[in-house]
Amino acid sequence: MSGSHVVVAIYEDNDLLQVEELMQLCLEGENLGRIDHPRRIFAITAKISDKVIGYMVGWTNKMHPYCTYLSIVIHPAYHGLGTETMLLLEIEKLEVKYPLQSSIWETAQFLNMTYKSNGFKEVRRTYMPELDPNDVMPWLEKETPRIEESQDIIMKSLDEVWQTPELMNELIIIVRQVYEETHLVNPMGIHDDASWMNFLLADDLIAEASYIAYDSSDNTIIGYAFLHQSEQPEYVELGWRGCKESKEMGNICGIGNLMKQLTACQIAYAYHQGYTLKAEIDSTDQYQMEILAAFPFKPAPTWITYQKQGTN
Repeated sequence: MSGSHVVVAIYEDNDLLQVEELMQLCLEGENLGRIDHPRRIFAITAKISDKVIGYMVGWTNKMHPYCTYLSIVIHPAYHGLGTETMLLLEIEKLEVKYPLQSSIWETAQFLNMTYKSNGFKEVRRTYMPELDPNDVMPWLEKETPRIEESQDIIMKSLDEVWQTPELMNELIIIVRQVYEETHLVNPMGIHDDASWMNFLLADDLIAEASYIAYDSSDNTIIGYAFLHQSEQPEYVELGWRGCKESKEMGNICGIGNLMKQLTACQIAYAYHQGYTLKAEIDSTDQYQMEILAAFPFKPAPTWITYQKQGTN
């Protein structure tokens, strides 16, 4: 397919160097792995006189298998030629699983307009802010709700409970329910308890600062919050958090207070260890959004996720 001297064709190995240069130019260097992604299902280039000016790649995700992930890069000097639409039209010739899904920074205005004008709808925003514990600790202890003062609610680290099979099985059930509840726009695949245990006990998990809220009146878990190491040594990352559906709006504590207290424990840990906190907060996740509202995170760009449903 061609137009305005643009020729769209299946990616070939001899295009690799030009595609790598294009991705670097478009500040997509960290995503170079998508070129040879192990679950890649298509890759298409757009060229003018054998010069690669656009690239589109699609792949699947084992954890979330019900859509096709998509990424497009267009050389900034060649915007306005309709190249991105030509690339997207190529998908209609392929057997792919819908919806199509792509995530981009909110500052990537050209691609935001591209997706919107080609039938994609925004389904989620992901905020990636930082929190400096030094900005919070002066007021945190006296201002944050102290739900652990209830005679029944106890905060425990995962270090304290991970060798208790009954509690870990209960935790897996709650984590799975919350994850499914907060990922309705892109459901997770079917995974057994052993897989969920591996998800939970990831290699980068900081068990001593991953906390559960434990109700000693009936020996059950009512909430949790995980903390992870970061690739940047001076940071730690706030992970999954949530609470048991039957308790979240109960008299013991509301969802907001519970998330604040669990997160406050992690902020205190980061403060004493000299870390800065990072977070990845989806707008579809009410538990994460509670902490975004509760604490003074620094402003940060937003990652926008778009989807396009099938035409059938």
